[in-house]
Amino acid sequence: MILHISVLGDDQFDYALKLFVDYAWMNFSCNEIRVGIHHMNVDQQLIVYQPLKDAFSNLRFRWKTVNNNLLGERTIIMGLSKPNNALIVNEINQLQESIVFNSIHVIQIHNEKIDNKKPKNNKIFYFSPCSIIYALNEISKNGFALEFMEDNNWKNELIEISSNLTSEVEIKCTRGFTSENIQELNNQLRNLNFLKINVPNVMKQSQGDKLLCGIQSLNLNWESFELASHVIQNSKYKFIRIRGRIILRLIDNIKIYTFSTSDSSTNAFIIISEDMNSIYRLSSHEIMNTLNKSKETKEVISEIWIPCFKVANDNNSNEVFDNEKCNDNYFSTVYNYCNFEVNSEFIQVGQLKYNSLDKIVIEKEFLIGLFDEICTELLDMPIIYTQVNPTNWIKI
Repeated sequence: MILHISVLGDDQFDYALKLFVDYAWMNFSCNEIRVGIHHMNVDQQLIVYQPLKDAFSNLRFRWKTVNNNLLGERTIIMGLSKPNNALIVNEINQLQESIVFNSIHVIQIHNEKIDNKKPKNNKIFYFSPCSIIYALNEISKNGFALEFMEDNNWKNELIEISSNLTSEVEIKCTRGFTSENIQELNNQLRNLNFLKINVPNVMKQSQGDKLLCGIQSLNLNWESFELASHVIQNSKYKFIRIRGRIILRLIDNIKIYTFSTSDSSTNAFIIISEDMNSIYRLSSHEIMNTLNKSKETKEVISEIWIPCFKVANDNNSNEVFDNEKCNDNYFSTVYNYCNFEVNSEFIQVGQLKYNSLDKIVIEKEFLIGLFDEICTELLDMPIIYTQVNPTNWIKI
């Protein structure tokens, strides 16, 4: 991550930014460069410094989104996709972003009940509540009224959160859209450059039906980290060694570790308990409530070792919503995909091996997630979270 570039005058923006772009393509393994242009407060109005924005536009940076925070600050996010003729990345610097998360959730509005005959899995929303919430929000945008459901707290929780979304409240790297059919939906996904997902045509559509989609794509690094290896029960695993201020929090018999990412507004948490099944049954609100009620200890932890992992789900048969009522119509989940990965392709020469007794090393199943100010204060939920079992760990 490059945090600062200085020039002596506005007329040097173009030259400096061209050097910056060439350097980034040469030294970072990435397919897109993103920048944040902060607004200035002038006479109680937030305005962007136009010469700087124009310099990025001249290099073909394109508008992505606008972020507003609780302090009243505003930032334009612009991105530049890697061209075919970009400079080749130095092999020594091929360090990928080590935190990767992608999720898509598709809901169908239909005018009569459909018999899916698919197995239920009410835990699927634990993986990515945000993409589901944005899909639900599209229902309201299309003029349909969502009804609360009897004795179904977790579904009502998602519906309630979706109703709180406004143009001023945006969840990090998440958006929703509406499509008339599966072909239009897949075209929109391609235009958004959202992975290489092609949603299968598994649903039966009637005239007037709509497809409502929520997507989330997040790529980060840890604030300070190195790759490492660690042997557990005669198997060698790849680990991420995260350094910095690691806080241990306790509640009942639950341990919670919190620490920073490369994004100053986003933090990570890991929950470990002797009864992990009870943790997996928690809703998104209950997870945040557990975090908020836990007590910070005075234990000094300088680093934590996490096994690299990949958890993925690509299964259109897991239903979150099934023939739920909205006005005189129904809505059902027809497709979901999500993956959460903590990993890096760059193997360092002389890779670290765990050989110290005074560090925190995660050696059993855990729940991991990310949270930021918007989701915590306004929506009372993490951005993402999932359980991670030893079967998800990456062996060397």
